Amino acid sequence: MYIKRIRDIWNITNHFWYAEGKWKHRLYFLLVIISKLSAVGFLVLLNAWTSSFYNALQNYNSSAFMVSMRDFFLIGLGYVAIRITGKYLEQYLELQWRVSLTESFLTRWLDARKYYYLELGRSIDNPDQRISEDLNLYVMKTMNLFLGIFESFIKILSFGVILWRLSEPLEFTLAGVHIVIPGYLCIFAVIYAVCGTLLANRIGRPLIKLNYMQQKTEADFRYNVIKIRDNAESIVLYRGEAREKETADKKFSDVAANYLNLIKAIRRLNIFSESYSQFTFIFPFLVAAPQYFIKKSPMGTLVQTATAFDQVQRALSYFISSYHELAEWSATAGRIIDFHNELESISAIEKIKSDVDCLMIRDLRINLPDGKKLLRIPGLFIQKGENLHITGANGQGKTVLGRVIAGSWPFIEGTVIVPDDIAVLPQRPYMPDGSLKDILCYPGKNTISAESASTLMRLCYLEKYIPLLDKHCDFEKILSEGEKELLILAQTLWRRPSWILLDEPTAALNKEMERKYYEILKEYLPDSTLITISHSKQLESCHSKSFIANDGVLCEIM
Repeated sequence: MYIKRIRDIWNITNHFWYAEGKWKHRLYFLLVIISKLSAVGFLVLLNAWTSSFYNALQNYNSSAFMVSMRDFFLIGLGYVAIRITGKYLEQYLELQWRVSLTESFLTRWLDARKYYYLELGRSIDNPDQRISEDLNLYVMKTMNLFLGIFESFIKILSFGVILWRLSEPLEFTLAGVHIVIPGYLCIFAVIYAVCGTLLANRIGRPLIKLNYMQQKTEADFRYNVIKIRDNAESIVLYRGEAREKETADKKFSDVAANYLNLIKAIRRLNIFSESYSQFTFIFPFLVAAPQYFIKKSPMGTLVQTATAFDQVQRALSYFISSYHELAEWSATAGRIIDFHNELESISAIEKIKSDVDCLMIRDLRINLPDGKKLLRIPGLFIQKGENLHITGANGQGKTVLGRVIAGSWPFIEGTVIVPDDIAVLPQRPYMPDGSLKDILCYPGKNTISAESASTLMRLCYLEKYIPLLDKHCDFEKILSEGEKELLILAQTLWRRPSWILLDEPTAALNKEMERKYYEILKEYLPDSTLITISHSKQLESCHSKSFIANDGVLCEIM
């Protein structure tokens, strides 16, 4: 399990070190490592300084005292400078890493419609949070923990040597046997830290799952609040405030309940870690004092020994002091790894592109995500220039059939041959961010002239919005549902696709406007083949072929 977790983390991380700009990233990482080594070097100098300083005090030596003050100023100045520089380099590297990771996850999430398949399967909750927040937390905590562990390791080596050198052999007789323990202070530091680490792990282990659940419940609550904001008009018309409040309260109660369990677990860990830290202050003097009281070492050596012992013990106890952060990192890494693995497991639907301009479906079975059968299509063939109308009662699978033709529904068995150039007009018109001209050119770039855009707007009965063509507004809220459908019509006229799949394109329009909608399509896109999914009987006459979905089978209406 742990080997797989390490492999998964490496799969996520290694992209940064081999991506474009890798040498720059590696250089900054090297500089960060050098800054950590330099900082520990200054701490070693400061440790040596404590000996001369306290010896000067013990001996009432004013000249040595002044020299110690000068040395402290120089050491302190260097230490502060290297810490500030190192922190800047570290934060800059974090930023570059986050940029690289975010770009990588965004690209894979949007690639091959994986973002859509994730929503179908609901296997991953809140991908937006995982990209916007979890990646940021993952980068920061990974960097902090790695550098913290590295710095602790260097401190153990550096101060371990000092502590070993300052430790007099511990001699005693036990059961008539004379025992000599060299470097006993180092051994005591290791035993003290190992015991503390084992206890901290036992006490703090529940934090990993609780932190994972806290991130999930927070994301679920935020998503619910955003959903209320995005559907404010529908909710106010339904007068559904009480129901929404009830749902939001339930989501937040999950947040609060898990957080209560989290702070209880943190309290248990804090009881141990704070007690451990308090005793840590006096423990170095306790083990080093015997050498001082038998006058084998002066006060300066006592303080230097205690300081070195403290550095070694704190470095060995890094796991204890950072356990909460480790638990948060583990939870965040778990969410990122789950997201990464799910993206890697999704395969794109391979549409068979036809050499000829046609749509052909043969022996097709459309299933629901849970495997249940939804619709069967024994055969369907449409040539260029023929127009197809698909109708049927609600819940028969008409819209899902449209998704199959568009290549966005993976749960199928059979053969689907689709034309290369097919534009899809979904049931719910999508209004991307930007101006009206941006929307008209979506998903391409804004290349339309003001004159062409104005002409399309007039043609589609949207002339009152011509002054807003270059304005960046929230058109999702400004336009009515019928106006959105007409704007998508104008968008289609600009794109001029050879094949057009329309799923309930006129659901918000009246019969007269529905008739005009198709008259515009036929007049201005006479060479385009239309595939319409609709309940409207009026639209049957606009198409050369009609099929009906009934009792799980799609049949032609003769």
